[in-house]
Amino acid sequence: MKIKSAMGYQLLRLVSILIILGALFAIAITMLMNPLHNEPKIILEASINTLNEDEKSYIGLGEDEDYDLNNFKGYHFKLYVENIEDRVIQVPDYVSIWNKGGEHIYWSGNSYKQDNTSEEFAQYGYDSTINTTNLDQEEIRELLNSESVRVEWSAKDGSREVRTYRVGDLVEFN
Repeated sequence: MKIKSAMGYQLLRLVSILIILGALFAIAITMLMNPLHNEPKIILEASINTLNEDEKSYIGLGEDEDYDLNNFKGYHFKLYVENIEDRVIQVPDYVSIWNKGGEHIYWSGNSYKQDNTSEEFAQYGYDSTINTTNLDQEEIRELLNSESVRVEWSAKDGSREVRTYRVGDLVEFN
């Protein structure tokens, strides 16, 4: 009986070692096949969208204001960065950009920023309602290109990396 128990124990031990080695092998293969897992990730989204009826209902025109609600659009901007340490991020103030285009372009909006140095990610966002009555797509692009988004960080070799984005070149019209 002791021989069977010893063989069973050895077999169990061998199976356990093979399972552990298999798991370690799978982890090693995954890491080798994904060498970019710690590379900087920068995602920038920008769009000008037609407002739906519910969104148009919040515009709030005064009685003496004669605007076509169909000329109001939604501007959406989002910047998300990950795996970037010692970063400096510059995002334009879109209210001031819209105001460069003339009166009554910026109508309303909100923004957010989450950029804590203790975290490996940062995100910035703007959602605005703009009046495009006197602007075509090219003029909107020019306004958005009047300032740039800039992301700077320390690379692994100690050098400084910089990426600059012209939002007007990236914006999508829907």
